[in-house]
Amino acid sequence: MVLDVFFNEAAVPAHPKWRVHVARMIQGGQSALPVLVGLAAFVLILTNGWMSDDSYITFRSVEQLFAGNGPRWNPHERVQVFTHPLWFGGLCLLRLLMTDACLIAVTLSLLCSVATAVILKRIAISSTIWTVAIGILASSKAVIDFSTSGLENPMTHLLCAGFVLTLMNFVHALPGERHRQLVRLSWVLALASTLRLDLVTLLGIPYLWALGTQVWQDGGMRAGLLRRILMAACLPLLWTIFSLVYYGFPVPNTAYAKLGSGIPTAELVPHGVAYLLNSVRLDPITLFTVILSIGICIASRCGAYLAAAFGMVVNLAYVIRVGGDFMSGRFLTAVMVTAVALLVSRRWSRSLTVTVFCALIAYNIIAPCVPWRTDAGYIDKEIDKSGVADEKGYYFQHSSLWQYVASKSEGTPFPKIIWVRDAIDFGKSNYIATVMPAIGIFGYYVRLDQIVIDPMALSDPLLARMPVTGRWRIGHMLRELPLGYTESIANNSNQIVDPELHRLYDQLILITRGPLFTWGRWQAIAALNLGLSFAK
Repeated sequence: MVLDVFFNEAAVPAHPKWRVHVARMIQGGQSALPVLVGLAAFVLILTNGWMSDDSYITFRSVEQLFAGNGPRWNPHERVQVFTHPLWFGGLCLLRLLMTDACLIAVTLSLLCSVATAVILKRIAISSTIWTVAIGILASSKAVIDFSTSGLENPMTHLLCAGFVLTLMNFVHALPGERHRQLVRLSWVLALASTLRLDLVTLLGIPYLWALGTQVWQDGGMRAGLLRRILMAACLPLLWTIFSLVYYGFPVPNTAYAKLGSGIPTAELVPHGVAYLLNSVRLDPITLFTVILSIGICIASRCGAYLAAAFGMVVNLAYVIRVGGDFMSGRFLTAVMVTAVALLVSRRWSRSLTVTVFCALIAYNIIAPCVPWRTDAGYIDKEIDKSGVADEKGYYFQHSSLWQYVASKSEGTPFPKIIWVRDAIDFGKSNYIATVMPAIGIFGYYVRLDQIVIDPMALSDPLLARMPVTGRWRIGHMLRELPLGYTESIANNSNQIVDPELHRLYDQLILITRGPLFTWGRWQAIAALNLGLSFAK
């Protein structure tokens, strides 16, 4: 009830004097303040900009494609190592215009971030509320950290904001316009699921609410509407078909590496909880905003908001179930942007606006890890007991945009990390293959015709289907290389000693290296995907 008052009243009759003065200050700067806050957020993204090691896994796949080898990691086998096909496609489009991987990723990230801000402006009830919302996002370490990094988060933010805008348009549309808005919502969901399939946990429930509402009002599913929804669904379906035909499997190899780890749920869930607790410690505003948004949505008693709240809860439960991630905050930015988009779609009282504005100023003064405190010397290599780290702090001294500018002026390779030198040296050698646990930056700088074996199994189809042995860290699930495996890679023949693994490797060789359209390959694909018996 209290939340409804704060988020629905246009004004509150009485204010303390300090609130009146602050409100007048905000109103007096209504034309300049949004511009200043928007520019400040843009500058924060640049000053906090960096490239993660994982992003270079995708960058190498882009280069393999442009070298004529196809969208793969190693030259000898078709394996999907990236989890974000839509982001991969965006990088490939920009690769047609420029060759610098860091510049391509930063350009695409900034375009997505600007577009997200524009969409939030369309959602927001007023410029003042939009300004405060941008301030909230700019205060979130997770959002700013992963608004670059080379990963798909900026495009995720764009699609989440676009989904909320379309959902609100559906809610407020006239009966005759609702079909059109539902179709648009279907396309946004299709794009989101093509970007990252797990975004369905966040957006799927409010989408089903919109679909169910429309079907109920129509008294059934209309054929024309169903046809247009199915057209949107074809987008992720077409990628899945391509993945099955080309790679031999419907989902990325990384999914098998994590799902096939053999680690029980009872061990993953505590890591997921620890992941959220790590965010509370380093970046409390992010989860606080999400929880506040969930509460506001529930208090509204509106179907769309209730469904959105349920989606946010399910998404957080999913993050806990998979054990979170080793990059602090990375898996929380989608729900954070969604939460803010839902908050700005509601009318705020003047009292609430002033309170949040002042609270943001206080938070940025007091909190030690807010984005504006980042400078060129920022470093944080601490890894907590659950294996979660400030990934930006771990790599920033090597791969920040500050270092990128310095590298360009000096004419030296970027990032400034020893893996680059090691990779260049290996690239000059006559060796065909090597083993490297951190494959991203190293793999990008070796020759494209050289093979980099990943004991973490992200890029290796055989190791991805082997259980983890010994100690493990979330996102770093080390496998022991089978006896004869390195010889098999070096000599391009199956020399694995273990009989069961030998048979499995035969199947994988046929799937990932054999001609696409042969009866034997499709038998092997069916056997591994459906658990059927296979006779070579």
